[in-house]
Amino acid sequence: MTMNLTPEQIEDLKKGFAEVDEDGNGTIDKKELATLFQKMFGDDDDIDIEASVEAAFEGCDVDNDGSISFEEYVKLATSDS
Repeated sequence: MTMNLTPEQIEDLKKGFAEVDEDGNGTIDKKELATLFQKMFGDDDDIDIEASVEAAFEGCDVDNDGSISFEEYVKLATSDS
């Protein structure tokens, strides 16, 4: 998963993940992701936060457990697409 990343890059990813993982349980749930998107997009009427969260989970929640693990987060953060 992280073999092509430097220790500094891994640490940066861990910090970013921890900022979104508000309850500190080691996963990002839909509410936490919605909070992040709300902070990012604010009152932009062109952005449907709920639809964006659903789309993100469709692409990230590989094991379909209803949350994004650190491993799934890394895959998203380091993907080329």
